[in-house]
Order: sequence, then C-alpha cells, then structure tokens
Amino acid sequence: MPTHMPSALKAIATAALMLLTALLCEASGPESVRLKCQHMADTYDYTNLRQESARLHTMARRANDKRLEAYACYYLAASELKTASVREARIHALEADSLASLIHNDTVKASALNVLGIIANEYDGNNALALGYYLSALDCASRSENKRTTAGIYSNISLLFTSHNDTAGLRYCRESYRLSLQTGKPQDTYYPLCNLATVYLLRNDTANAYHCAMKAAKLSQQYKLHQPELAQILLGSVLRRMGCRDEALARLDNAIASLKLRNPASSLLAQAYFEKARIFSDLREYHASNSMCKEALACSSSLGNRSFVSDMYALMAANYEALGDKPAALEALKNENNVIKSTVKVQDATIHREIERTFDLLQKEKQLGLRDMQISLHRQRIGILVGLLAVIAIILSVVLVSYRKEKRLNRRIVSQFKEHDSLEQKLMEKSAAGRPAEETQKSLFEQMTRLMEDEKLYLDKRLSRDYLAERLHTNRTYISKIVKDNTGLTLPQWVNQFRVKQSRMMLADPAMESAPIKEIADKSGFANVSTFNVVFKETVGLSPSAYRKEALQLSRLSEKAK
Repeated sequence: MPTHMPSALKAIATAALMLLTALLCEASGPESVRLKCQHMADTYDYTNLRQESARLHTMARRANDKRLEAYACYYLAASELKTASVREARIHALEADSLASLIHNDTVKASALNVLGIIANEYDGNNALALGYYLSALDCASRSENKRTTAGIYSNISLLFTSHNDTAGLRYCRESYRLSLQTGKPQDTYYPLCNLATVYLLRNDTANAYHCAMKAAKLSQQYKLHQPELAQILLGSVLRRMGCRDEALARLDNAIASLKLRNPASSLLAQAYFEKARIFSDLREYHASNSMCKEALACSSSLGNRSFVSDMYALMAANYEALGDKPAALEALKNENNVIKSTVKVQDATIHREIERTFDLLQKEKQLGLRDMQISLHRQRIGILVGLLAVIAIILSVVLVSYRKEKRLNRRIVSQFKEHDSLEQKLMEKSAAGRPAEETQKSLFEQMTRLMEDEKLYLDKRLSRDYLAERLHTNRTYISKIVKDNTGLTLPQWVNQFRVKQSRMMLADPAMESAPIKEIADKSGFANVSTFNVVFKETVGLSPSAYRKEALQLSRLSEKAK
C-alpha cells in the first residue's frame, strides 16, 4: 500500500493543477481570450489558435456577444485554413463576414474577406471571385486604417497574379512591402519580400529576386518566423534560374525536411516538390521529375489545394513525351484538361454559392435597415412627445407664475382699499370733532360727504344734483363745482365711489358670500349689474367676483392668525 502512495499523490496533484488551470481559464474574460487569439494570429500559431478560438466562440455564444462571435469565427477560419478543413474554414469565414456586416465592424470584415479570397484563389481556382473578395477587403481595411491587414491583403492580391504567371502583381507587392515597413516590425516584411522575389522571378529579374529571397531568409532566421521554408523554396527557384542547381536542390531538400518535421500539412510542401521536379526535368532526369510531381500532387490532393496542379500535369506530360511514353503523356494531358474543367465547375458552384450568400446578406441588411428606420421613427416620436411635454410644462409654469402674481396683486389691492377705508374713517372722525362752524366751500363739501355716509343717499338709484342742492340749500351748478374742486371727479363719479365702497363691504362680508352679484349691485345703488361691473373694475382694478374671492380668503387668513 505505501508503494502506491507517491503515484496516488502525484495523480491527485495533477488533477488539482488541471482543475486550477481550468478555473483560471474560465475566470479570464472573453476579451482577454480574444487578445490572446489575436496574438496567436499575429505570430502564426495556428494550432493553438484553433483551440483558443473555439473556446472564444463558445464564450461569445453564451454571452450573446456578436462582436466577439465575429472575431471567433474569423480566428477559426484562419486557423482551420492552415491546420484543418478548408470547408470548415469557408463556413466560419462566411459567418464572420455576415456578423461583421451586421455589427458594422470593418476590421473583422476585412480579415474574413481576406480568408475567403485565399480560399477562392488557392482552393477554388476562381480568380475573379478571389479578386472581388480582396478588393472588398481592401475597402474595409482602408476604413479601419489597419496597415498590417491592408499590407496582407495587397500581398495576397499579388499572389493572385503570380500564381497565374502574371507580373502585373508587382505594384501590389511593392505597396504591401511599403505598408509593412510602416508597422515598425521588421518581421512583417517577410511575406511581402517573398512575394517580391516571386514576381521578380516571373519577370526574369534574377538579381532582384535573389536579393529579396535572401533578405527574407535572413529575417526568418533572425526572428524565428513562421514558414521559414517559403524563403528557402524561393531561393531554390531563383538558384535554378541562375543555373546553380546543386545549391537549389540543397535548399529545397532542407525545406522539405523541415516541412515534413514541423508542418507536413503545409501547402508549401507541394510547392517544394514541384520546384525539385522542375530541376530534375532541366537535368533530364525525367523519372525523378515525375516522382517529385506525384509527391506534389499527393500533397495538393490531401489539402484540396489546386495551385500548380495543371502545371504539374503539364510537366509530367512533357517528361513522358521526352521518355517516349506517348500513352502516359496523353493520360497526363487528359488529367490536366480534367483539372481545368473541374476548376471551371468549382468556379460556377462558388459563384452560385456567393450569389445566394450575397442575397441572404442583402435580405438581412434590408431587415436591419428597416429595424433601424423603425427605431429612428420611434425615437423621433418620443422626441416630439418630449418636446410637446416640455412646451406644455413651460406654458403651465408661466400660467402658474402669472396666476400667483395676479393673486398677490389682487390681495394687495384689497388690503390697500381696507387700509384706505380705515384711514378715511379716522380722518372723518377727526374732521368732525374739530370742524369750524362757518359755511365755507370746504364745509359744504363735508356736509355733502356726511349726508352720503350718514344717510346713505347714494343707495338711491334716482339720486340727482337737484335733490342734493335742495338738501344743502344751494344751486345745482355749485354742487358739481364743489365736488370737482375737492376730488377732481364729476358728481356721478364721486357718488359711485360711495356705491363701490358699499359693494366692497358686502363682497367682503362672509354672511353675503352666497349673494348674487346682481343683488350686491342693487343694494349698492347701481341701476344695473353691467354698470356696476364696469365701474367696479375701473375703480378697484378687479372684477367684483375676483375681489370677493380675495377678500374672503384674506379674511379667513386673518381669523386663523388671530
């Protein structure tokens, strides 16, 4: 039993460590996983990228985060293109493109379209579709201002031309190299240098081709870059053109040995075999050349890569013809023709699939645009409603402030009239106590005032100047003059002041709160209610109803204060 204890403890410790690692990984947020995936993509660590991007995809789906899901689909497409199934890479690239379009993320869209362009060029052999993908990717990359992505797209466009022996890709190679220099990372110039070497080789400019290939080889050795074999294969091609076949074969053998050890699934292996086949053909070792072609074809078949396939069959046909094997040469030519036909069929199928995908994407964009328009209209309605409510609130505030101001003014008017009445009463009492007996104009006016107040002559609706003159033993003209000189008012205006005063007392009396205004007017001496309303408003500044309301409210407040 004790002999098994160390192994048991070791197993428990290992399990605990794995559990802790799993917990730490789970605790790391989706964004940190995305950054980790981006670093792996930048360093071409596609094996680990595939695992991490699958985890990011699960986390994004669980969190319903479309942005992270788009990134995860792109990382899956990029890693699967290099390590697994081209079919799965296509599916994930299309999904990343659709998600990026929906969330308007130009960075992801450019990268996804770039992957689709690679698939269309290297695996479908559809040059037109590949170029369409690349140009769309360039448009998105220019909007996102990502120089590294833009340089990679230019590099792939140049490959599109060079894979068909077209030297027009030179300007794209140069642009890719220029942009990669601006990233500040010398290792970013590796692939543009390899592409420049390829184009210069097509142009038979072996000096520049050798210079670019050697520079790329030194960079790969200095920075331990991904796919250092590419520079070695290019050097083998350049050295073949320069006539240095032994050195070329040595470079290619080193590249093949390295690829078999490090990445046997790489498409570069087929390219290296094909370059060796060309050298053996130049050396008239036709059997060896055909053997290398068959190795290259086996690699291309396992990967589904159609690059160089027709060229391989063409070289095999030439080799068999040189050997005098006409049937084998004819069979190779038939295979070449079949490859070309199948490429055309694949192109047609890809075009139909792209049309369907574009239609679906347009439908989704149309639905999204309709939803955005509905949201915009809803926001406009809400904005209008909020604006109307704000205007109504402002109007109500203004009305409320005006009402309060008017109420304070009305209350002040009522208080002033009460104070005026009180002061007038005191002055009259004081005047009555010390008045001289002589019959002067002033004493005559005071007699008239006393008659009004004591006998309430103003309550008589038919009160006239003749009656007042008779009571004061004077003439009617003198009566009007006395009133005018002492008050500045006409006789009717002066009499109406007493009537208004009487009406104010009745309006302020709680006992007469329910009395109609017409009754108040009648008991105050006015001939009709309309005259009463006009005179009261001119004299007091308020209507009888408004005055009654303020006076009664003021009276109640006074009682509460007591």
